[in-house]
Amino acid sequence: YEAFVVIPQTAIERFDEHQCVIDPDGKIHEAFGVETEAMVVIRPDGFIGFRSQPIDETGLASWWTRITGS
Repeated sequence: YEAFVVIPQTAIERFDEHQCVIDPDGKIHEAFGVETEAMVVIRPDGFIGFRSQPIDETGLASWWTRITGS
């Protein structure tokens, strides 16, 4: 699995841009309905497996445990 952090152009000074995907025109954020800090997990088949806005690490861990059994 690969993880990517997608940030708007306006947040570039807060992140190491080499570890991020920059969304300069907001199209990625718009496609997923993201208006504030959020987390979206895209399954290998292209469907959304988990989504939280704001970020919910506990919810993600619970989802991951259900999916993987670990």
